[in-house]
Amino acid sequence: MSKKQKKTPEAPDLDAPTEIDPAEASSEPAKDAALPGEKHVPEEGAETSPSIATSAEQSDATPDDGHEAPAQPWRRYAFGGPRSLAGGLTAAVLALGLGFAVMTQVQQNEKSGLDNLSQADLVALLGNVNDQSARLEKELDDLTTSKEQLARGGDRAAVADAQKRLDQLAILNGTVQVKGPGIIIEVDSAGGDVTAANILDAVQELRDAGAESIDVGGNRIVASSWFTDVDGRPSVEGRSLPEKFTISAIGDPHTMSTAMAIPGGVTDTLTQAGARVKVSEETSMQITSLHRRD
Repeated sequence: MSKKQKKTPEAPDLDAPTEIDPAEASSEPAKDAALPGEKHVPEEGAETSPSIATSAEQSDATPDDGHEAPAQPWRRYAFGGPRSLAGGLTAAVLALGLGFAVMTQVQQNEKSGLDNLSQADLVALLGNVNDQSARLEKELDDLTTSKEQLARGGDRAAVADAQKRLDQLAILNGTVQVKGPGIIIEVDSAGGDVTAANILDAVQELRDAGAESIDVGGNRIVASSWFTDVDGRPSVEGRSLPEKFTISAIGDPHTMSTAMAIPGGVTDTLTQAGARVKVSEETSMQITSLHRRD
């Protein structure tokens, strides 16, 4: 053709082999070669690319062979440009689709689990749900009643609650007498080898069984009480116990007596040490001893 015509840039064929001009093979390639699929505009209409562009401008020099230079491509965008946005949208769509599929599968599994239950199982399940609902309603009613009582009583309810906690603290500290059901353990250690460790085991077992107050040989036991052997005899805070002594405990009689009778427990240990042991359950008894700090 005698007259030059501008060629409209076409999308490159990715499958077609790329031909390289031998004259251009030895020269350095352009810094911003067009990528497959990128749009090109004529050189005359090219504008200054935005600040996020990361590649340099293509050379405007016209080849020496007389042909018009190819159109200058758009500059490639930095991370977050059109390519990244398209990828991000695709990933978001895939994530939403996966989440919907998982949620649907979970719902189907739950429904399938209920469908597989027999009528009797469904009735039992419904009964359990109703029972739990009833318990929650009762707890709510109790809390509401307590709230109303506190609102009506004002400071009197607070004073009563404080007094109750004060009484409990006094019992734990051994500063008041205690009356109630419990057990009495009679120990005759004459001729035996009962040690302070045996007494400590008995006290710990009684506490584990729910004893509220304990007395050993007239000594009120509290959290700070200690046991040791003095001249071959067990002692409580330095005060020796006689050969015959009692261990009294306030609490649930049956629970504590059962704990004492456990095989290998307190009764068996004291018996193996040569002592004679008798445990009696009492519906009403009193511990009058107070903790001494001397």
